[in-house]
Amino acid sequence: MIVSHKNRFVFVKTRKTGGSSIEHALEPFCSRNDTLTALPPEVKIPNHSRNYIRNGQLLEPHDSGEKILELFPETKDYTWFTVERHPYTKTISAYYYIKNRIDRGVDQLGDLDNFIFNGYSGDGQPVDDHLWCVGGKPIVDGILRFEHLAEDFAQLGIPYLV
Repeated sequence: MIVSHKNRFVFVKTRKTGGSSIEHALEPFCSRNDTLTALPPEVKIPNHSRNYIRNGQLLEPHDSGEKILELFPETKDYTWFTVERHPYTKTISAYYYIKNRIDRGVDQLGDLDNFIFNGYSGDGQPVDDHLWCVGGKPIVDGILRFEHLAEDFAQLGIPYLV
């Protein structure tokens, strides 16, 4: 998650969509006063000092837009964006992420078919709209497609990754 006052944008980070790489790519354009949540330990890219505490609350990488807006009301007029990925490839990515990360074997996780049919996100959906919607309505100005990031960044008017 990034709140960039310098560039007037908010990046709402979703799961299994390259969010850590996007944070890393945008970090050089941010100032020390901007907020970037910590990268997970398994990410093997430099993690510079990041400002991820606001009003005494620890900010998490996948905090909801609702929480971000509550903690940063001044960002209401910033450009808000997120990234989503085709649900099929997102589900496959999640399966292998969990399979390789959690101390349990494939037998306990089940095979890919079982994982797909039983869902992986509690509600069975690979979409993270609960992170970028409030009251069922999107609060983001753009939902970038993982498969078309450069094109979508350009259309949103954020030139950093073009």
